[in-house]
Amino acid sequence: MSYFDRCLYILVDGARPDVIQYLVNQGLLPTIETFFLKEKKVESATTCFPSSTGPAYTPFLTGCYASTANVPGSRWIEKEHFPYDKKLSFKGSRSYVGYEASRIDKDLNPEISTLFEVFEDSYSWASPINRGVPTKRQIGGITDSLFIFAKISHYWEVIDAVGFSKIKKLIKGDWEFAFFVFPAVDELSHNTSPFSKRTLSQYIRLDKYLKHIISDLKKTGKLESTAIIITSDHGLTKTTKHFDLSGFIANIGERVFKYPISFSKKKTCAVLETGNGMAHLYLSDNMDGKWSPNRLADSEMINRAIIPSLLRRQEVDHVLTTNESGEILVRNNKGTGYIRKDGSTIHYEVEGEDPLRYDFSSEKFTDYESLTQTYDGPYPDVLVQYSQIFDSKRTGDIIVTAKLGYDLRKRMEFPLHKATHGNNLRGQILVPLLTNIPISEGKYRTIDVFPTIIDSVDGSRLKGLKYEGRSLVSRK
Repeated sequence: MSYFDRCLYILVDGARPDVIQYLVNQGLLPTIETFFLKEKKVESATTCFPSSTGPAYTPFLTGCYASTANVPGSRWIEKEHFPYDKKLSFKGSRSYVGYEASRIDKDLNPEISTLFEVFEDSYSWASPINRGVPTKRQIGGITDSLFIFAKISHYWEVIDAVGFSKIKKLIKGDWEFAFFVFPAVDELSHNTSPFSKRTLSQYIRLDKYLKHIISDLKKTGKLESTAIIITSDHGLTKTTKHFDLSGFIANIGERVFKYPISFSKKKTCAVLETGNGMAHLYLSDNMDGKWSPNRLADSEMINRAIIPSLLRRQEVDHVLTTNESGEILVRNNKGTGYIRKDGSTIHYEVEGEDPLRYDFSSEKFTDYESLTQTYDGPYPDVLVQYSQIFDSKRTGDIIVTAKLGYDLRKRMEFPLHKATHGNNLRGQILVPLLTNIPISEGKYRTIDVFPTIIDSVDGSRLKGLKYEGRSLVSRK
């Protein structure tokens, strides 16, 4: 049974469910309250780690984690193609924060499908991922003059306003899937804070846009046949202090590769931040600068000063590595947690104090139990998220995450950010899930959005697709 003929997906980049809940409680989001909410409750979902634009688009657009999509960060390297040879190559490294952003479609795992490929009659606005959308239907992008103006002026409200006008025009036509990104909440949060008057005003403005969109759908007789879903790719938390991670790694004796890029062959460590709340560190085999294609195990880095030096820093939350047995080691300065996957079962054991700050009644979980057991804590869905990221060959030898209030990038960041994402912290990993699709009760992930949208329009299209989420459509 299908509920809808098409889907309008609005991504409010950087939106936090608790901020929406606060504004609903104040009576400031009447459209969201009346059209999407039951008993004034804002539903939420966990996005993926790293919680950042680009990687965190893959769950809802492909139904797969960032690691499965093979884009484990907004910056990464492939060790087998690193360092560079004499010819400039795009195989060795990537930064989607800049001119390489357009390469993300080609970087995606070719074995997975995007919603644009499932629904061939699709449109997109301001999306970094567009695989499957005809160029003429990509009706906005980061290279457009309007986006360049917003980047320079920091007047991001204009992008949301134009996106709204594009939706109003599109409503009159026939299509199956339309994906619109509203970037202003994210950009305003970075430039001011997630809770500034200007940022909160943009949530209120978006509610007014939704009022007009719903009204227009009613007038055209297409409201009942249009699935509407509103989510985000990540949240943000307030940043008060900036840690120059690449400079710190250089000061302890490593020769650091970072963006803006350097093509020297003699680098011994690549430091690549994502959302500034996490970073991948890639290490050469030795201090002579020789690189092997494989990820280094924890024991192979024992003679380097990096891990113990990081654990002494007050800005660092977790240091992640893997051992020879394939376990993920989660460290802070007080203890170590060991995450191990055994088929569909996740095991977690601790030495010293638990770096995740959970008092688990069990050390063994199914995938869904792991979500429910961690959802209300400081790191929602952390066992699955920390383990999935190491499934990509592009993931670093070491992953570093920043404590609440800190980020990991200081130089070459203009303007200096006042809000951070990328980490698995509660304020960064939880996103709103607002929809008129009837969904089952429970805890949700953004990887569930992909099969839910398809199932609500034409469930038969799920056959043969590779995805990791579950349809949330309620058949009651």
